[in-house]
Amino acid sequence: DRMLAAAWSLRIMAGIWSEDANGGDIMRVYCIVGVVLSLAVGVPRLAADYGSEVRKDHPVAWWRFQDSTSADGAAAKDDAKPTSHPVVAEAGQLGYDKSFADDAGSEECQGKALEGLGVTIALEPDEGLASFAKAMFDDALPNLEPTSLRATAYTICGCYHYLARLPGASIVAGVLEREASKLNAAYEKYSSPGWEWFEGSLYYANGILPRALLLAYRETGLEPYRSAGLESLGFLVRESYRDGMFDLVGNQGWHRKGGERAKFEQLPIEAESITSACIDAYLIERNEQWLEMARAAFEWFLGRNALDQPLYDFASFSCSDGLLFGEVDPNRSAEATIHWLIALLRIQTALHLEPAGAGSDVTAGT
Repeated sequence: DRMLAAAWSLRIMAGIWSEDANGGDIMRVYCIVGVVLSLAVGVPRLAADYGSEVRKDHPVAWWRFQDSTSADGAAAKDDAKPTSHPVVAEAGQLGYDKSFADDAGSEECQGKALEGLGVTIALEPDEGLASFAKAMFDDALPNLEPTSLRATAYTICGCYHYLARLPGASIVAGVLEREASKLNAAYEKYSSPGWEWFEGSLYYANGILPRALLLAYRETGLEPYRSAGLESLGFLVRESYRDGMFDLVGNQGWHRKGGERAKFEQLPIEAESITSACIDAYLIERNEQWLEMARAAFEWFLGRNALDQPLYDFASFSCSDGLLFGEVDPNRSAEATIHWLIALLRIQTALHLEPAGAGSDVTAGT
């Protein structure tokens, strides 16, 4: 609780503040990704504790999400190849003059926004705020037809969360089924023995891809989604878990099929995505091995990693931006800290689940 309170005091719920590691100028970056990720943390954990104070700042996310679309409500198309660091490709950079550097949000940015809104719809106890999130979600959905895999996956997750509270929403259910079918088709196209994956490379936030299919299975009950989700997650774990720890794919070259795997820079978004995906696999299979893998991925933040150094600092309540060659990145951002918080909340919830075979837990899946 103290950590979460301190995170709130640093205004994680309000945006991203990134400081030069050498003590240089502070670059103020207001990013929709930071806002919607903090919704994913804040709604289930902070709203009850901070009440009206949290709700006072929620509209910041709504305003930025609305402003991140073009005039027709469509997101800009993501580049086919990701940049070396995922934050660079995101939308929502705010300058000192309070103008946005981008004309339209990227597809992945929009997908993450839907996931954040979906979590709000699923768990927000304030009916008015949940309705506000629903209205924004509904407005965005008709024009959202993502082409990138991660945007597709985040959209599926957002729809799943939405349907957790409003199971009769046929339009949202239709979008989930459409996007899940696309993601599963990508898996069938690129998957082969020894490379059970959705594309020809492992990039970043890889866990979101199998997780999206696992959530689609929980919603639809379609066996192909379960099978592909578990197979692809198993492949990702085999490629990332070595010598009793997660040695994640680095962004300095990534990991192309048949090529060498880049060892650094390892990113918090990857550890969090694997943590979440393994917990969802456990919810479906009730196999303790998935829970152990979720714990191991979470402990990457605490020093169970290639450098034996923690990324999360309990003194400053902040998380490093990643593992560099030979050192922990000295930059500590709100985005990285939010990924830590999401992983922490998922682990805390998972450890309080009913014993294997005793049933399922909807909140844990959200």
